[in-house]
Amino acid sequence: MVELRGGVFGRGSSVGAVDLTYDEFHRLVGQGGRLVVNFWADRCPLSRQFHPIFERAAPRHPDVVFGKVDVDAVKGLTGPLEISQLPTLTAIYGGSLLYKESGVHRPDQVDEVVAALRRVR
Repeated sequence: MVELRGGVFGRGSSVGAVDLTYDEFHRLVGQGGRLVVNFWADRCPLSRQFHPIFERAAPRHPDVVFGKVDVDAVKGLTGPLEISQLPTLTAIYGGSLLYKESGVHRPDQVDEVVAALRRVR
């Protein structure tokens, strides 16, 4: 489990996943809410395959923040989170990393991750 700290950012989006900078990621994590983040890179075919699945999942879950981190543009997050493969889907709540799995997730798998995240109190 990884503990992260930060400030306050915002709430979930009914439109889609938001691009996160290093600082925005830490603000969201520090807020302590439910956060699902896709770590990806345009150079990765599997990331490009998963991208539309992740984007379509965000509006189905407006109470959860969906963010995406382009690992080529945003440095300094993959090391502490021990992310070595792309894409990697993560779920964070209360500043703790609760789920981390690399590879393409089906839409129902993304929904299952969100459902499990909602059950955490």
